[in-house]
Amino acid sequence: ENNDIVRVLNPAEAGQIEIFFSDGERMESDNMYRTEVPSDKTILTMVVKNKAGNSIPFFVEPDEFGF
Repeated sequence: ENNDIVRVLNPAEAGQIEIFFSDGERMESDNMYRTEVPSDKTILTMVVKNKAGNSIPFFVEPDEFGF
């Protein structure tokens, strides 16, 4: 929500972020430290993946996403 940037803090390993928006679109990024998202989109959900493409658990700070 802040500055339209998604960051993974202290990732255990390199990987990929997959972001799904409320309008059905999605985007992927290999930059886990700074991924810019369109300011006119609403994030519905995210998946954090390791190098092998497997989903890994993560925690989202609710205040950062306006929950």
